[in-house]
Amino acid sequence: MTTVMRLRQLIEGTVSEHVPLSTISRWKIGGSADLVIEPSSLQEVIRVVDLLRSEAIPYAIVGSTSNILFSDKEINAAIIKFGKNLSSINYDSEKKIISCDAGCWMPRLARMGLSLGCSDFEHLVGIPGTVGGGVVMNAGSKQQSISETLDHVIALGSDNKLHRLEPSDCEFDYRHSCFQSGEFIVLRAFFRPINTDTKRKIRARMLSTLAERRRKFPIKLPNCGSVFKADKTQYSKYGAPGRVIENLGLKDTVCGGATVSSTHANFIINKDKATAVDVIRLASFIKNKVEAEVEYKMESEIKYCTEFGVFVPLHEAFKWLSE
Repeated sequence: MTTVMRLRQLIEGTVSEHVPLSTISRWKIGGSADLVIEPSSLQEVIRVVDLLRSEAIPYAIVGSTSNILFSDKEINAAIIKFGKNLSSINYDSEKKIISCDAGCWMPRLARMGLSLGCSDFEHLVGIPGTVGGGVVMNAGSKQQSISETLDHVIALGSDNKLHRLEPSDCEFDYRHSCFQSGEFIVLRAFFRPINTDTKRKIRARMLSTLAERRRKFPIKLPNCGSVFKADKTQYSKYGAPGRVIENLGLKDTVCGGATVSSTHANFIINKDKATAVDVIRLASFIKNKVEAEVEYKMESEIKYCTEFGVFVPLHEAFKWLSE
């Protein structure tokens, strides 16, 4: 019996072969994947991972694919996609804790906070990503991060066992966590609301945030959000990466089908059937230009998925351009 047949017997979710990754990529970029698996429950995730590990089949976990650039090549790994079937969210009124499946949309967490009169999650309202991905990347906006109200995480370890990780175990830093090493897979996250406000004020700020995002970001074109990190130390010296890139006149810079957005210079948009190589070349050009002109050493918050299903920071892929 083939692996695909075993997977289809094992889960009720979908198992698809030879999937064009441009169909699931927010950037609409990528080669094809041998397998794309969409489990329908957290227990199915555990069964899928156990089978893949037992057969030594590499795999990569994705959610909404925010902050991911897939290789143009065929990816010889299984892509496990956390989607709407893994998106439950609940509030325990006795423990005063919100729990979310890893596939839960972050704006849903923001709306749950609103319903509770909690202001801690309002900054997530316009972020197009899942809670699991948010925890992995320690996502956030307006100098806030999702980890600030995290109570604990339930994750599947490389030992095929479930682990409870406290915030102190997660090595959180700006756009960083221990989960980026691949040792753990975030299955469910628990948050303890801290700050309260009136629902009217929270809703007003959330609507303001959404309006600001519509005004500042190219949300109608395929992109992956901010390409470069706003490093706190260098931010105070040089300002936001987008402003630095804009000041160097790099808006609308083109490489193949990829273009620096005219709306926000820290966004690279897929304007005309861009490839991953187009994006890598353009991001590398931007990084080198900024370093040469203002000595601002920018790192990317985008993760590049290699042909082997391994995630590396996008700036690490720049070195492959000359190989």
